[in-house]
Amino acid sequence: DMTSYPPTSKEGNGQEPLKAEFYFDSNGLATGGCTASNGAESGFEFKVVIESTLSDKQGVSKYECISGTWESSSIIAMTQAKVMCGDASGAVVMLDKGSMFETGKFDLGYDIRIYGLTIDFANGDALDSVSGIYTPGAVDFMKEDCMGFEDKDGDGLKPDQDPDCKFIKQFGGNMFEDCFNGVDDNMDGLVDCDDFGCKFMPECGGSIFDFSADVNDTTMVLITNYEVDAFVDAAFVRYDTNEPANGTLLFYYNGSGCNNLNTTIYDVGVTDSKVPEYKMWHDGPIDYRSLGYDLENGTAYYFKLKVCDKAGNPCAISACLNFTTKDSLDDCGVKCEPVFDINYNAPESDDNLGDTAIKWDFGSGYEVRGCGGASAAIKKQYNETSNVSVKLSNENATKPWSIEMKGMDIKGVIDSNKTSIEENELFMDTTAGGIDYVGMEHDKWEDLKEELRPEFIEICVPGNVDKLYHCADETAVSVNDCTDVTAYVTSGPVYDSTLDCTKFRVPADLGFSVYFGEATSEEEEEEEEEEEGGEEGGAGGAGGAGGADAPDEETEEEETDEEEEEEETDEEEAGAESETDEEEEAGAESETEEEGIAVCGNDVCEGDETTDNCPEDCASDWAGFAIKGSGNMWLGIGFIVLIALIAVFIVLKKKRE
Repeated sequence: DMTSYPPTSKEGNGQEPLKAEFYFDSNGLATGGCTASNGAESGFEFKVVIESTLSDKQGVSKYECISGTWESSSIIAMTQAKVMCGDASGAVVMLDKGSMFETGKFDLGYDIRIYGLTIDFANGDALDSVSGIYTPGAVDFMKEDCMGFEDKDGDGLKPDQDPDCKFIKQFGGNMFEDCFNGVDDNMDGLVDCDDFGCKFMPECGGSIFDFSADVNDTTMVLITNYEVDAFVDAAFVRYDTNEPANGTLLFYYNGSGCNNLNTTIYDVGVTDSKVPEYKMWHDGPIDYRSLGYDLENGTAYYFKLKVCDKAGNPCAISACLNFTTKDSLDDCGVKCEPVFDINYNAPESDDNLGDTAIKWDFGSGYEVRGCGGASAAIKKQYNETSNVSVKLSNENATKPWSIEMKGMDIKGVIDSNKTSIEENELFMDTTAGGIDYVGMEHDKWEDLKEELRPEFIEICVPGNVDKLYHCADETAVSVNDCTDVTAYVTSGPVYDSTLDCTKFRVPADLGFSVYFGEATSEEEEEEEEEEEGGEEGGAGGAGGAGGADAPDEETEEEETDEEEEEEETDEEEAGAESETDEEEEAGAESETEEEGIAVCGNDVCEGDETTDNCPEDCASDWAGFAIKGSGNMWLGIGFIVLIALIAVFIVLKKKRE
């Protein structure tokens, strides 16, 4: 019974015959072609019939659809009785794709639709059926390592000649779909939001954390490219997929047959809830952090890659792949000591961008780098370049801003051309409508993402805001033209009062080009307050209407007065506490404090008997002689006491007279 998996079976005595039919549709069309013998499915180009009897255990008949009729074919197909009765416990057929290509009806550019029937040997009726989709290159594949120099997939072609690496040769890297430019960037026949790689984007109506599976997606996910950087005692594997998928690296240690699993290494999207599980880039660090031990130098190790899409199609899994660790650091070369930096040609006359600084954080805080050529490049060993952050910022601008890329594992050779930013590729400007925005040209972001592979981006947008918007490009920046992505913020908003900008952290999958912030309007705040008030009033309002009445203005004023009195009381208590502290430290502070300076909160008022340099609240204190500060405070109090004594002396003298 093949209606469930695993299928149930009735064990025979070795005497029962077996008959099964397999149908194959490989031109991407479910119409035309020929029909299965039970009439339930059509559109097939090839048919193979397996008949296993005592006299002929491996009988195979092959057919090709010609003008709507099944006719005998010369394609090569076979079966193995040992496999059918052993590993498979069912019918098995193997076809030679070369002979199928010769018919002109076999195209690996499409999914292969497969339909199987078990047949009653006595009367020829169909007993059961099963169907499925196979995506060529998704199972037991040996993908070329396009960044290497050896033929890894065994097709006789080195990476610079292998068609698997066409994007690497043509564009210098793997091509992903730009979801906003109206172009089929990855040449799969799907443009922008129609591409499977864009369906999770908010602008396409998706969600990067919990997007819905496409019911029309019957295609298995494919690994489009993988790269291994082998070090002395570790390795790092990068692999990309043609649609959002989760990723798993199956590590078999030194088992060349990939039979005994040693460790399962999940992509960060599986282990970190703040990173999307289903995405198109995946990493597999094979090191002490993931294994609990170091690899041996000069040793071969084996692994497989497994990726699964959201639609529930069968997972793609590679053949048994391998790498060999380096003998020494000298043997490893630049891969073990990567040289990198981000160079930005800042426009000198631009207030927003002209003083842009680039800082790197390797775990001990940000370090200022030179952002100018090879002399400022960074050189680190491979074990020092995990979880790295880099920040581009201008804290001296009229409207300070920053862009940070965080959670980067920088491994192997870094292309400095892709990490160099031209002056027109970084944005910080203000629209005619007064919106301050920060961003980066999308293609440049793709370059940086490919080389540095950040997990998060953190943007500090000008102003004290609580909403974050993402725009497709710089030409249309407004609330109506852009998408509210506040729901995807994993940290923030955090307002930096010193720089007057607000930080938001989002998954790197949101990408660039433009971000801006917006403060919740008074109307929205009032609506929220009304909703909250309605909920409270609804619980206790008489007749159901009391909760909807507006609060009494006098009551509000009384509450406000009470709040102000409480604040004044708190301030007096705080002042008394601070004066006590000041008395204890008066001797030390009076030696260092300058005369004529009053400290009012965070403000410093400089002057003698004038109030020109002081804020209003501080100036009023000067006018009342209540000079704040431990040393001058006693001078002020002494002066007041002296005046009081003189006044008392005058009053007493008059009484005596």
